[in-house]
Amino acid sequence: MKYYLVDNPLTVEPGDCMARVETVSTITREKLIELCCDQNAGFNHSMVTGLFDRLEKVVVKAAADGKTIVTPLGSISASISGVFDNAADSFDPDRHELKFNIRTGHLFSKVAEDIKPVKVNPRQSGINIVSFFDHASGTTNDVLTPGSIGELQGNLLKYDDSDEQQGIFFIDTQQIATKCSVVAHNAGTKLMFAIPSDLTAGIYEVEVRTGLRTKAIVQGRLPAKLTVS
Repeated sequence: MKYYLVDNPLTVEPGDCMARVETVSTITREKLIELCCDQNAGFNHSMVTGLFDRLEKVVVKAAADGKTIVTPLGSISASISGVFDNAADSFDPDRHELKFNIRTGHLFSKVAEDIKPVKVNPRQSGINIVSFFDHASGTTNDVLTPGSIGELQGNLLKYDDSDEQQGIFFIDTQQIATKCSVVAHNAGTKLMFAIPSDLTAGIYEVEVRTGLRTKAIVQGRLPAKLTVS
């Protein structure tokens, strides 16, 4: 496992750094199913997909019923955040929020003990786009739905929205770039935006261009290609 150091904005000491793990790739649900089939010839795709479907439904229902799920991979439990005025007060969705908490289990703790992290230099551009989530289709690194909400996860994604050269761009196979004009969340690790509604059917790459940390504009692209049907 590789890591690199960046400035630590949480401390006041100059020169303090924090580590970021270099993401190799993103493993989706479909990829997990494929890996399960690859490692055991006795499992076929439909069988593993069915097991995943059933497991997800059972876990979600158990959590919704207020049960705590504990497995070697991790545990899931519910909690409620917010302040209650007094003992007679009741849950109010405008003031309180029901959340599900996930904690890693002992399998990950054991693996963490065995891994020896290796320090590397940060990527030249600094931009690392890990994943794209299409809210309309509910897919990751796959479908692109014009007019829907898109979400990018990664590192050093924030850009100066007052500069026309910076932003989120969708690039087609002819290398024509279409810029997102509506961005709701512009932060270092996440961008949320309206996917341009005028994208036509075809294959696209998503690119982030920023100049916040460098004198020149630098860009980073999502490794996966996205499809507009």
